[in-house]
Amino acid sequence: MAYTGCIGGKLVNIGLENCTNKGSTLQATGHISVSGELYAYVGGLAGQGYWAKNCTNTVDIDYKGEGAYVGGLFGYCPQGGSYTMSGLTNHGNIAGAQYVGGIAGSLKNESQSYAIETLTLESLENTGMITGTDYVAGLFGGLRVNNRHDVTEVQASDLNNRGDIRGRTYVAGLIGHGYSDSGRSQIKYFSSTGRVYGDPPTHELFAHLENIQLVP
Repeated sequence: MAYTGCIGGKLVNIGLENCTNKGSTLQATGHISVSGELYAYVGGLAGQGYWAKNCTNTVDIDYKGEGAYVGGLFGYCPQGGSYTMSGLTNHGNIAGAQYVGGIAGSLKNESQSYAIETLTLESLENTGMITGTDYVAGLFGGLRVNNRHDVTEVQASDLNNRGDIRGRTYVAGLIGHGYSDSGRSQIKYFSSTGRVYGDPPTHELFAHLENIQLVP
């Protein structure tokens, strides 16, 4: 099974606002195979999401399989253009394989535009325990913002994690692997108090960031 969520399986150009997902446990197995890569797409709200504001997940997610992209709210968010994700909270315990996060397993903003486009992340929090293999973090297992004309940027603030994180590589309190092709991208006002367990590269905040500035 792929594209699994309690509100929707795959949301395309559909945002969510003021949503709360309550319950006990979402269990999922299986994957789809694309060019030899395995994908699960499992999230508390949706397996694949778009933008979201003021949404909360309290459901535990237990994915038993080898597919990538499992998250507290969304498994995977592929976007383009300027948009905002704000006021998002995960309280559930999330278990997956690769690219696992309290908010989303992976968030990508990729565009072909010549205009400056901004991905804005504000007031994101995780309190649940997050476990997986590679690219495992309290908020995003992976975060990638790129544009062929080097004009897309990420502006993130008030990022917090209070859950324990367990994985193998690229394990972190906030972001496992982050990349931006713009020198203007930055993250400010962030904290993580949960314990982080994994092999290098592992970090209490960010396992790997490229072209993203940290502003204390």
